[in-house]
Amino acid sequence: MRKLSTEEIKKIELEILEKVDMFCQKHNITYFLAYGTLLGAIRHKGFIPWDDDIDIQMPREDYERFIKVFEEANEYENLKVISPYSSISKHTYVKVIDTRTIKKEERVYYADNESLGIDIDVFPLDGQPEKLEDFEKWYNKKYRLYRLHNVSIIDPKALSIKKRIVRPFIKFLGRDKKYLRKAEKLNNEYAFSECEYVGSTAGLSNSKRNRYHRTCYEKTIDVLFDGHTFKAPVGYDEILTAMYGDYMKPPKSTQSTHVNECYLKEKGDN
Repeated sequence: MRKLSTEEIKKIELEILEKVDMFCQKHNITYFLAYGTLLGAIRHKGFIPWDDDIDIQMPREDYERFIKVFEEANEYENLKVISPYSSISKHTYVKVIDTRTIKKEERVYYADNESLGIDIDVFPLDGQPEKLEDFEKWYNKKYRLYRLHNVSIIDPKALSIKKRIVRPFIKFLGRDKKYLRKAEKLNNEYAFSECEYVGSTAGLSNSKRNRYHRTCYEKTIDVLFDGHTFKAPVGYDEILTAMYGDYMKPPKSTQSTHVNECYLKEKGDN
C-alpha cells in the first residue's frame, strides 16, 4: 500500500462526487451539497482549505432509491455504496467508497480483514415534527439509540472504563443493528415531502441544529466546487447561517477536521 497525501485524498473524493453527480442526473435522483462541502462551495468555490471530506444530502425517498439503483446499475467498477446495514458498515448513513483505496478511521473498530476506502458521505433528509417540543422529544429518542449503536461499534480503547465494561452487553442487545433499525423507524415517521421542517438527524454527528424550512430544499441551484458544477439547496443562506452564523467570515483559528490515514492499494493487496 502507498500512503496518500491530503491533496491526493481530496482529488479522489472529488472524482467520486463527479461520478455520483452524473449518476444522480442520469437517474433523476435529487442531491445537495451539505455541511462543510456546501460552505466550501459558497465561500471558497471548493474545499475549505483545512477540510478534507465531502458530504451530500438526499431526501429520504431519493436516498433509498440511490442505494438500490446504484448497486443494481453497477456503472462504476471502482465505486461501491456502503449502506448503514451492510455488515462492514460502522456508520449510520451511506458512504460511496473507492474500492481501490483503504481508509483507517480513528476510533472505529474494524476486524483485521475489514476496512472501507476513501469515500464521500451521503446523509438522508427526513421530515420532522412541526412543534419544537415534539421535535426535541423525537430527536432525543433517536439520539439515545444512536449512542448505544455507537458504543457497540467504536474501538473499545476509545471508551471510558465504565462503557468498556458494559459494551459486551450493549453489543449483544444491539446485534443485527437493532438500535440503528429502531432509530431509522423513527426517521421514517415523518415524510420529507409533507413536513414544514426537515433535516439530517441520522447519527450522533447530526445535531439538533439540522432543522430547516423545507422551502430551503424545494429546488437546486448550480454552484462551483474546484472547477466543477454541483447541486446546492436554494436555501443555502438560511442553512449555513443556522449552522455557522456569519459563514462568509472564516474562523481565526483553523484545523483539519479529520485525521484518517488513507492508502492506495497496490498489486497483491486485498
